[in-house]
Amino acid sequence: MPTKFTHVALVALLLAGVARADDAKLRELEARLAAAESQTDMNIASGVVAEYLDKTLTEREAEIAKELDAEALRYFREAARLWREYRLAQVSFEGDRYRGGSIRPLIHNQTFSRLTRERLAALARIMEP
Repeated sequence: MPTKFTHVALVALLLAGVARADDAKLRELEARLAAAESQTDMNIASGVVAEYLDKTLTEREAEIAKELDAEALRYFREAARLWREYRLAQVSFEGDRYRGGSIRPLIHNQTFSRLTRERLAALARIMEP
């Protein structure tokens, strides 16, 4: 049976190397995830982080959309749609390795969060002045 230390170490490893936004709310949510003591708590907390990052991405996309002309906006929306399809497929693929395991939702949420962070970083680079 995994110990609390094992869970905390796993969460720390999953979060390691992932760029973090300078966002107090996100840091708070990540702290809750790191403090989770059971697999169920980690699954729930990682889902909350994933939802928060997705909301952040949606808001950033809306901000970018306001800056684009009609043609650029069409391309941007298509790229965003295709990227979300990719994210869903990648999350499903990575999570499938743990099919039947209680850790699967955590892996799913961590992959979702990692990819969303990468997309946010890419959009920040693209939209730099």
